[in-house]
Amino acid sequence: MVKCKQKTALLALAAVGMLSISSCEKEKEKCNDCHCQVENPLIELEWLGEKARLLGVSIDPAAIYSCKYQINKDGYFIDGCIQCPDYQQELYDCDGNLLCYIGGITGTIDTIYNIDYNSFQLIYQNTLL
Repeated sequence: MVKCKQKTALLALAAVGMLSISSCEKEKEKCNDCHCQVENPLIELEWLGEKARLLGVSIDPAAIYSCKYQINKDGYFIDGCIQCPDYQQELYDCDGNLLCYIGGITGTIDTIYNIDYNSFQLIYQNTLL
């Protein structure tokens, strides 16, 4: 009788474990089409949330866009001063690595990263715009 209860308890634990694994896999599948594998980048990508927070206290109109570069790689384009002459813009990968500056005195030209400007989706802009 005791062995039967132990087997039932073990089977119940195994079933709960399988359901947990199954729900985790569904959660991962849900975001396969998400930009950088996250649904809310400003919350889920700590580095990007920090960039948005810093832009939010800036006196310049600023924005963050999700974008594609090098054919189909996900990234983020930060314009720290929209419509400001000679202001550097930045391209980051999903992990927060700065790939290049665009414009400005020391910036590079977007030939290496081939940014798809048509792919831009606004994900943040400060209230100055």
